[in-house]
Amino acid sequence: MVLLWVWLAAVSAAVGQAGGQVGNIQTDDSLMAMGRRYFEQHDAERAMACFLPVSSRQGDDSTTVRLRVRALNNIGCVYKYLQQDYIKGYDSFMQAYQLCEASGDQEFLAVIMVNLGDLLGDYGVGSSSQPLAQQSHDIFDKCISLAFERGNWDLMTTAFFNLATRSEE
Repeated sequence: MVLLWVWLAAVSAAVGQAGGQVGNIQTDDSLMAMGRRYFEQHDAERAMACFLPVSSRQGDDSTTVRLRVRALNNIGCVYKYLQQDYIKGYDSFMQAYQLCEASGDQEFLAVIMVNLGDLLGDYGVGSSSQPLAQQSHDIFDKCISLAFERGNWDLMTTAFFNLATRSEE
């Protein structure tokens, strides 16, 4: 009960700082920006309090779907990088991946693939799982191809670097 109150208080404070208009796209953008700042400060609880409301927005319009995909990706990053919870991170990345793929957002799909490849690679190394390491390799290969098709050289370089680093482990 106390955790629920703390979470609601954090969301309320986040919404208040972001302009106070729940459901407003500007507020969602503000929540996402605050969540990223909290992530950079390694404050998982506050970051999640910002990303979770955006990830659960209902609606099929492109703006809502775009924000949901990014919120789910960011939640996956919180789980993976700040909490080392690979199972929950994987679930969030897969939800983001499926929603992104269904919406046709090929540009951001490659970003999710980098994060998913990192997660599978790290988990595969940690658990000495060759199938997970291979799955990570395959995702990075697909990501590099997609980034090349889209002309996203920064992302292609990141995916290539991550793939090369994984190959050395």
